[in-house]
Amino acid sequence: TLARSIEGRNVSALKMSDGGKPDLQRPAIWVQARQHAWEVGGSWVAVGLAEWLAGEDKEAVWLRQYADIYIIPLMDVDHVATGDGGKNARPHDHNRDWGPTPHWPEVAAAQKYILRLAEEGRMNIFLDLHNPASGNKIQTMYVLDKTYMGSEAFPRQQRFVELMIDEFGELKQHRNGPKPAVTS
Repeated sequence: TLARSIEGRNVSALKMSDGGKPDLQRPAIWVQARQHAWEVGGSWVAVGLAEWLAGEDKEAVWLRQYADIYIIPLMDVDHVATGDGGKNARPHDHNRDWGPTPHWPEVAAAQKYILRLAEEGRMNIFLDLHNPASGNKIQTMYVLDKTYMGSEAFPRQQRFVELMIDEFGELKQHRNGPKPAVTS
């Protein structure tokens, strides 16, 4: 369990790894889905990834032996249970709750885990799975701008993007980074 929701529901989490390599020597991969309750496709991708990772494909076996993979297939459990979409939920949706004092307990718990992994120097990949926009035929990826990355991280990100392009063909990239501080 990652956390208990505001309405008391479990937010399920899965950590996948294999072998005897100590956690502190493993890079971490964080995969979460469905910050908007209606985005069912993200959950299916997360579950499919978990099933592949649990299998005997040589790349899956290798990844389990050398990394810790955290999968949260459903972040917004309360809005799924009540049949709400979750987008623009009050006081704000999960996807907009990643500030210093999150409203949603599951977002706060995810931040805590991710920050710990980053402090340990292990946080390597963060995937937040959403549904594509209606009619969108091109895979879309938000990538952190080079300005906000360490010298070792940016080439790794570029390599990951290249692998995504090799796998999916065309890829729409949105450069993303913290907003400049507003001064008055």
